[in-house]
Amino acid sequence: MDILVERGYVSHLDALKIQQKSHINILLNYCDEDIKGDLSAKLWEYLRWKNPIIAITKGNRDEELREIFARTRCGIVFQHDEFTHILEYLKGLLSRWKMGNYNLDLNTDSSGYQWSDNIKKLITRIDEIEK
Repeated sequence: MDILVERGYVSHLDALKIQQKSHINILLNYCDEDIKGDLSAKLWEYLRWKNPIIAITKGNRDEELREIFARTRCGIVFQHDEFTHILEYLKGLLSRWKMGNYNLDLNTDSSGYQWSDNIKKLITRIDEIEK
């Protein structure tokens, strides 16, 4: 049984199909003092599918990402050096999946975190600045 499939480069459309079918989506992130609030578009795509997301952040703790995960209950955020915790979490998920008990009780309420929502917020802020 393949639990991790390396596909190489795929088109964006194929990537969306793979994300939708995946049991877990992995989000790699970087955060430091100079880079805050820089969230990958991949996050918004992953939220769309309502599958669990495991985010691994290198650098500083990304409090904004953690806040989004807490609000949406879409998964879990680890620091890149938390190897043992990441491995334990993945082993636990795999064990639950093998036993047919893969319901993770995720809320995945991504309302307010979709592209359309963010574009509306951006337009509103631009309108406010122009006044």
